[in-house]
Amino acid sequence: MSKHNKPFAIADVTSGVLNALAKSIMRQTGQDDAGKAIRLVTSGEWLLKRPKREWRKENGVIRLEVTSDGTTGPAWMKRLEKQGVGLHGNVVDVLSSPDFNATRDVTYHVAILKSVIKLGQFVHVRTDAEARKLKASEIEVACLIREKFSDWEIRAMGILWIHVMHKPVLSNGVPIILSVYADSDEYENYIWVQPEQGDSNLVSEEIGFAYILGKS
Repeated sequence: MSKHNKPFAIADVTSGVLNALAKSIMRQTGQDDAGKAIRLVTSGEWLLKRPKREWRKENGVIRLEVTSDGTTGPAWMKRLEKQGVGLHGNVVDVLSSPDFNATRDVTYHVAILKSVIKLGQFVHVRTDAEARKLKASEIEVACLIREKFSDWEIRAMGILWIHVMHKPVLSNGVPIILSVYADSDEYENYIWVQPEQGDSNLVSEEIGFAYILGKS
């Protein structure tokens, strides 16, 4: 029997991986119902394909562009959840913050620095970015990156986390920023929060820090 004709092709696949697959299909098809999304694929009405690469590396820096469309923080919560994106921890506090600046038709030219210089604290990371003439990000950039790039694409960049270096938001007295997470097959498509204090694993080469090169 062909391996493609086995009656239980998913017998060895964990529930977590299946859940991640369903959420990925929901995101790609724009459906908020997993059953409908899967039927679109199994019927052949919707074809899954490898995404076109929309990022590049220049002198060791990951470069990409994302364009805003006026979506507010609360609207992003609904939009991302509809796409199957998990909002972990206090992400809602950041998206609800008065510091969330919703823009329209602004293209952000993003530079992502990999954590390869063994810096100890976020203040030093920001100082290094300033020396490179990079600007702080905006909160909405995290949402735009999460929507545009799958976990597979982020891992292809050579990183597992993208810390979006916007102005920190206080949550229960702790300054936090948003981080796009691509570190687990069982928790695909997540946005997490990262406390901006201490030396929280900043020396990992699997972490990227997203800044703004410019806007257009």
